[in-house]
Order: sequence, then C-alpha cells, then structure tokens
Amino acid sequence: MLPELIILGLFLVVFLLDTFTKDGSAKRFLTPVTTVLFGLAAVAIWLIPSCGTEVFGGMYVDSAACKAMKAILCIGVFIVLLQSSEWVESDEVAIRKGEFYELLFVTLFGMFLMISARHFLLFVIGLESASLPLAAMVAFNKKHYQSHEAAFKYIITAVFSSAVLLVGLSFVYALSGGSLYFDDIRAAISGSEMSGLLVVALAFVIAGIGFKLSLVPLDSRCISGCAHCDHFLPFGDFKGFCGICVLCDFRAGFRHCLFRSLGMDDVCRNHIDHHHR
Repeated sequence: MLPELIILGLFLVVFLLDTFTKDGSAKRFLTPVTTVLFGLAAVAIWLIPSCGTEVFGGMYVDSAACKAMKAILCIGVFIVLLQSSEWVESDEVAIRKGEFYELLFVTLFGMFLMISARHFLLFVIGLESASLPLAAMVAFNKKHYQSHEAAFKYIITAVFSSAVLLVGLSFVYALSGGSLYFDDIRAAISGSEMSGLLVVALAFVIAGIGFKLSLVPLDSRCISGCAHCDHFLPFGDFKGFCGICVLCDFRAGFRHCLFRSLGMDDVCRNHIDHHHR
C-alpha cells in the first residue's frame, strides 16, 4: 500500500501547513509547495517498486497494471494542480485553498484503493472515499446558489446509488458462498449452478456503480455536481472547479462513446444538445 501511504502522507503535510500557516503572504507558498510535493510523490510512486504486494488477506493487490493506472491518475491530478493555480489564488478561494488540495488528495486516495481492491469491502471504502470529498468540492463556492443546488443533487444521487449498491452486495454475499472476493464471485458466476437471484443481485451492483460513476444519460450538473460545468473544457482556461470539470467532461465523453457504440445515436445526440443548451 505504498502509493496510498504516500498520498496520505502528502495529505497530512498539506493539512499541517494549511493549519499552522498564518493567513496572508505566507499562504501564497502553499500552492507551489503542494504542486512540487505532489510531483515528487508521483515520481516516487512510479519509481519505487511495489508490484506483487498483497495485504489484508488478498483484499488489496498492487500489480503492474494497477501501478500504470495510478500513474495516469497522478498525471491528471498534476494537470489539475497546474491549471487551478490561478483560481485558488483568487480573493474568494485563497483563504480556503488548503481545503481544496486536501479534498483532492482524499479523492485520489479513494481512487487508488478502488484500483487495487480485490474485495468489495475495500472497493466500497475506496468508492466512498473518492465520492464524499467531491460533494464538498461541488459546494466549494459558498456564495453561489448553483453550487449549493449541485451539491444537494450530488448527495441525493450518491446516497441512492450507495443504497442500491449495498443491497446488491448483500445478496451477492449470500448467493456466492459467503464471500465478497472478486475471484470467488467470478467462480460463482461461471459455475453451472448460478441462480437467477445472483443475476438480479449483480444487476443491482452494476446499477449502483453505474449511478455512482454517472454512466447514465442525466444532466451532468446534477450527477457530476459541477456548477456551470458546461462553460469549461478539460484543458481550457479554468476559472474554478478544475478537478470536477475534468471528471465531468471525461465521464460525459465516455457516455457519448458508449451510446454510439450501442447504436443509441438519438439518445447521444439529445444528451449532447441538453448538455450544451
């Protein structure tokens, strides 16, 4: 769990700097220091050998593929840090920029857990660790009504998707021999005695994860919770909510490609028109 420990250590350093640094000119160094430290942490995650690690009884596995996906996430977060440097120094956000970095690192930590999870317990912990900080990031602009509305919609959707996911997992646990390991569930699915209830339970799990990842043709401002997200591009001139906008545009693009691959061009076209209206 070396990559996760590095991210947690970076979170702790940023938290201490933000807590014990006085407001004013001293806090201006928080942005470059955080960016440099994260760059060094990302390089360390890539260079330090940690492949083949198994902890928590096989619930966590670190492989070469996991390491590559974590490196991609680190590159994305580093781009977010660079492009949000001007926004976090604005008068409205400067006093709370430490909170933005802390929420961003906790979200990254949850994504790391999901990548290396081989058990649904650890996967759900990572999923919630990545989702809950996003709600706070959505409501980051306290003076904007749209930000409050988007955060409320995000919370409602997250609660609903978590309920569906956990109901499905409870049935999967009962019908797969009392195990939530991915390998055991795969063995139960491929077995000749797979029941119809297990199929229904897996459908609940897939639906819960789908709503959690916003893989449904709903309003991106409702699901991704990014106020005014349709005014930004993932690599354009960011004025705020950089991390959320990247995530929103990426998932919107994924939905569009998914609809086209399934031959649902009309649904895709209507969703694009609604998204840019």
